[in-house]
Amino acid sequence: MNKNGNYTNTEFNRKIYKEYKQKKVFQILKEEVPKGEKVLFVFWHGLGDILMFLPIYNYFKQQFSKDWQFDLCCQPGVGQNLVQDGILEMDESVFVKNHHTAFVINFPMNEGMNNGMTKAEYCCNFELGIPSVYLGIYCPKKVVNRLVGVHLQGTCLPGSTNPDEGFAKALNDDLKKLGYIPIDVHFEHSFHNPVNKRFDWQFRSCRDLAPNILMLQSLIQQCHAFIGVASGPFVLATALMPKSTIYLQKSHDVSCYLKGFENTLRIGEYSLENLKMIMEKIRVDNFCVG
Repeated sequence: MNKNGNYTNTEFNRKIYKEYKQKKVFQILKEEVPKGEKVLFVFWHGLGDILMFLPIYNYFKQQFSKDWQFDLCCQPGVGQNLVQDGILEMDESVFVKNHHTAFVINFPMNEGMNNGMTKAEYCCNFELGIPSVYLGIYCPKKVVNRLVGVHLQGTCLPGSTNPDEGFAKALNDDLKKLGYIPIDVHFEHSFHNPVNKRFDWQFRSCRDLAPNILMLQSLIQQCHAFIGVASGPFVLATALMPKSTIYLQKSHDVSCYLKGFENTLRIGEYSLENLKMIMEKIRVDNFCVG
């Protein structure tokens, strides 16, 4: 590594630039990187920073793609590569294996200078070497809502409606395996049945909130799907989003309450595959996501 913090990866004979006090990215490209070479931007920062950096990276790439081939990589670990198509995810030990040159972007604050620059504008000036351009923040592609309301404890007939804790934990874990975020929507109202206790592993719950039907309705409306036993929240969910509601059946057939209801999970016949099949049906039928 030289005095400017830049060095050459001897294993792959590639140059890595980390400091831009002497020269900025664009100047280095013009003076040192042959036309047509593959260039890697290394951006190892948090989610907020990458959303602010992506517009100027895409702009820079569009402006100079006729001369060089550009890629962007982020640090492995939290799936930042999913924010935009084409982002690479790789460890520092290999991030120049397939690229002639790598630029490690620091994306600093404006270091106390009262110049009114955003972090993106500051990066343009002091790292990329292009005029300040403010393009806002990058808007990722929309994805299916992953929140699933879960209500596993009936007030009036807990013995014939409620699954045991082992089943409840398995269902919770299976939803997480499928990529969903289960939340217990049980409100402890004025005629709450004390046998319906919150499980220790239920970290996402509404039980610390004052019971309110409109609050329950607003929460259910925000969910991708709802899974519930024979109780008030299940009936409310079927009124709000009948095709996205799943009846969790123990003793009482859903026909005791509703006609023509489609999505039922029977506790005695439950499997991860059954849950996966119904959740996929809800995703396709209601959101038409490819």
